[in-house]
Parts: sequence; C-alpha cells; structure tokens
Amino acid sequence: MLNRYIVRFLCVASAAIMLTSCGDSKATGTGEFATVFATANALVSVLDSDVATWTDATTGAKAAACGANSVATITQDNMVLNVTSSAYSVPNTGSSSPTVPSALSISNVTLTFTPADSNTPALPARFQTQFTSASPSVITVGLNPITLEIVTDEMKSFLGSALECTGALYTYRVGVSFDVVEQSTNKSGTISLPANGYLLIHMADFGDK
Repeated sequence: MLNRYIVRFLCVASAAIMLTSCGDSKATGTGEFATVFATANALVSVLDSDVATWTDATTGAKAAACGANSVATITQDNMVLNVTSSAYSVPNTGSSSPTVPSALSISNVTLTFTPADSNTPALPARFQTQFTSASPSVITVGLNPITLEIVTDEMKSFLGSALECTGALYTYRVGVSFDVVEQSTNKSGTISLPANGYLLIHMADFGDK
C-alpha cells in the first residue's frame, strides 16, 4: 500500500502548472453564450483515489488489508469544480442596452481518462469515456461549486485485482467538459478546464487512516 501524502507532494506542483490557463480570459475551455461566458477550474488538481478500505468481515471494524478475515469496501470519489459565469458588459454586446444575464443548465458532463505514464494501462472503452452527474445542474451568475462523481465504484472494482494490496499505483489524466444550454436563449456551448488542462487521478490501495 502507498502513502498518499508522499504521492501528493511529488505530483501536485506539476499538476497545478498543467491546470493553469494561458492567454486572456477567453482561452480554450471557456463557454461563450448570448448573455454570459463561463469558465471551470478544479479546486484540487490531484485526487488520490483509494480502491479499497478494509474491514473485519465479522465485526465491521477496521482491519488489516488483505487479511484472512478482511473484506474490501469500495466507495465512489467525488470532486468539486468551480464554474464561474460572468455577464457580458455593454461593450461586449455591441449594444448600448445592458444584457440580462441568463442561468445555464448542465445537460451532460463528460470525463475522458488516459494513462499519464508508461506504468499505467489504458482502460477499456467503457471507462475511457464516461458520463457523470453534476450537482447542482444549474449555473447562475457568479461562482458555482459543482460536485461531480469522478471515480465510480465500478471502475475501482475493475482495477481492484491489479491494485489491492500490491503497492501498484496507476495515474490517469482526466479531462472534464460540461455540455451547457443557456436557459433564456437555448444557445448551447461547452465549458471545460483551461487550455491543455486536466485532473490527475492516482489510483492505488492507499493505507487506511
């Protein structure tokens, strides 16, 4: 099993750089609509995803990993992304009349998983591209914390045989994109992480606290 704090220390700096957008505020990843534009940023750029926590099959108390009477419990991982919606000002619209900013509705969230290093295997097609839920699903003007289910228990179960009690670590780059519709105009658009941005997901059987 791995110490998640050592892994986080080694990787967080490079991941933070990769999540930094270049250029102006309309860089790739910004969703542009009729009354607003919107951007997305991750609160945490690196996620340690524990494929199993271990409990005693009889008592339910914490137990040693892979012991004779130990059972693995698998729980999905969620992450929070901030989606910021900003109203266009009068000069941006080409009109002397102010624009009433509209709320946005998230219709779909797409996650794409690709290996980040040569030690990490490519996932089967059903896990390479995943569609997840967003809560809440409505974006208003200002900063909106959006919770996403980022690693499913099905994916953890699939990787369990390779990662549980083996000391192995897999790292995936995860792209995130929101398909969004502007409520007042029905104009659709896509919001994603900044240019060339993605999350890093470390998957391992981390030591239980």
